[in-house]
Amino acid sequence: KNTNGFQRTPPPFVYLFTMSFFSDIMAPGGGVLLLPFVKVIVGLLLFTTVTIFICGVARIHMAILSFLSSGLLFSLYMFENAYNTVKGRTSSAKSTPSTEGMGRAGEKTD
Repeated sequence: KNTNGFQRTPPPFVYLFTMSFFSDIMAPGGGVLLLPFVKVIVGLLLFTTVTIFICGVARIHMAILSFLSSGLLFSLYMFENAYNTVKGRTSSAKSTPSTEGMGRAGEKTD
C-alpha cells in the first residue's frame, strides 16, 4: 500500500506484456527466446574475464574462466545455427504439398 492508503498497480499493458513474455518462455520450446540474452551475458562474461586476465589479477583462474565462457558461447552459436536449420526445414516442409502415395502423373498406386 502507498502512504495515502491506495494500492499501487502497474499499468495494464505492462502486466499483459510481462505475462505474455513469461508464458511464451514457459511454453514448450520457449527457452529459445532467451538465446539472445544468454549470448550477451556470456559475451560480457568472456570480455570481463579476458580483461581481468590482461590486468594480471588471478591469471590462471581468469584463463580457465575465459576458456570455459568461450566454449559456452561457441556452443550457443552452434545450437542456434542447428535450431535455425531445423526450423527452416520444417517450415519449408509444411509449405510444400506432400506427394506421398502418388505415382507418376496421376498413376494409381493401389
